[in-house]
Amino acid sequence: MLASAGTMIIPLFSKAPGATYAGDEDKLEHYFIHPPDAVRPWCFYMWMNGNITKEGITADLEAMKRMGIGGVICFNAAVGIPRGPVDYASERWMDATVHAAREAHRLGIVFTMHNSPGYSGCGGPWVTPEMSMQELVWTETR
Repeated sequence: MLASAGTMIIPLFSKAPGATYAGDEDKLEHYFIHPPDAVRPWCFYMWMNGNITKEGITADLEAMKRMGIGGVICFNAAVGIPRGPVDYASERWMDATVHAAREAHRLGIVFTMHNSPGYSGCGGPWVTPEMSMQELVWTETR
């Protein structure tokens, strides 16, 4: 069974509720030990304020593959972290990002990215109070 983007969904059981069939335990054990790629866990892949190398990226992603990680969200963090040699959005950073995407593809890991460095997508001095994060609340009385 295929879902969007070519991912595969493998139903563990397709039967009436409460029914049992011979081999269900074997199927469950198999998919528990060998989960299909579509259900493998994802994680944040934190790049710590430019302290990255291509060799380190490859080592990280290969370790994640060995641990069964199915996808990563690359997140560039900087607050309180000593600055590294690769500035965010510099040519070296772009090259490292392309390398990471290619390595993830080679390993069968989905590679996605956070939309900005650190938590800057949430606020900053450029966000006026009327445009800042807000909370929608409501009540209902009967």
